[in-house]
Amino acid sequence: MKKLSITIIVLNFIMILSSAVYSQFLTDIVDSAKAGNVKRLSKQLDENSYTSTNIKIALFAAIANHRTEAVSVIIKHVDLKDRDLTPNDFTPLIAALEYPDIVKILVDGGADVNAPSDSNQSALEYAVINRNYDVAEYLLLKGCDPNINNWFCDPLINENISKQKKLIRLLVEKGVDLEKELGKKVLASAIEMEDYELIDYLLKGGARYHLPKIFSVSMIPSSKMYIYLLEKGVPKEDAHTLSTALYLAAGGKNEALKYYLDHCSKLDESQLKRIYTSAGVNNNFEIIKALLSKGYKIEKETFVRILEDSISRKHFSMFEEILNYSKESNGTKNEIILDKDTITKIKANVLKLKKEQAWFDFLEKKKYDEAYELLDKY
Repeated sequence: MKKLSITIIVLNFIMILSSAVYSQFLTDIVDSAKAGNVKRLSKQLDENSYTSTNIKIALFAAIANHRTEAVSVIIKHVDLKDRDLTPNDFTPLIAALEYPDIVKILVDGGADVNAPSDSNQSALEYAVINRNYDVAEYLLLKGCDPNINNWFCDPLINENISKQKKLIRLLVEKGVDLEKELGKKVLASAIEMEDYELIDYLLKGGARYHLPKIFSVSMIPSSKMYIYLLEKGVPKEDAHTLSTALYLAAGGKNEALKYYLDHCSKLDESQLKRIYTSAGVNNNFEIIKALLSKGYKIEKETFVRILEDSISRKHFSMFEEILNYSKESNGTKNEIILDKDTITKIKANVLKLKKEQAWFDFLEKKKYDEAYELLDKY
């Protein structure tokens, strides 16, 4: 959920509602509230009868224009727990979140810190969405229940890391259920920031529940974090665990996949093919060598595909390494011998690619010629 300007939304609401229920008295009290003319506003409310709509619009006009004294006057004439005071999905407290002084006036005047909007979001959640961390802390200290809503907000990442950590710790101290959605989002934030101290704190507070699910998105920033999370309890055999290791390896972060290979049970045929194929596509012969060192055999079909991918993607060094491996592995358990028909087919492909892609580039043309010569000498 994106940060929003509650003040602008409330002002729009006031304009729409004022035009719909126009009266001279309403115009007068709204003008007084917007201007912060406390003396005139007090006289108007004391000497005239008014409807709930009149007082509601005046209250929101005072809040939107940051008229603290006007708010103090108006709330003497209204029950802040009245649900009719919630227009257009905002409680007065939600509307005031940009102004901590008005929030305090409303809470002291009896506003329910747990009162939800029509969409079942609390002032606390709106405070977090809008990065009003001081207000969020105040609401928690005033008894706001952090578990009353579904926490639709995005992970709590922003530039003010110190305030963010303070808020997260306060949420935990006030009993937020880290096994629910917020726990997952806060844990995701800590992982993205690579804050190991905060992650430890969250796991001890109950966020461990989310560890098996945290790899469902490619959000792990480094091999170090990947290894750390596996050691903290992420299931090594989960399909997402391998996917994340491959994702990191595609970016040159090989340690995650090496760790996976060292600590998982024996790879099945589909997993092995997937890793070999990914390594070939991403020009990562280091991973192929890691697999070979563990005695995993490359099937001929996969081997040929890696060879063809490397040349089609212009990974010439990879092409040479994988072809040399085939020649040098003769007589070992990883033996791959390419037959003449296969070599002929790959040579034809090299010539085709050279013609299509390197007709204007001398250096690239030379690389294709070298690849062809390697096949010719095979």
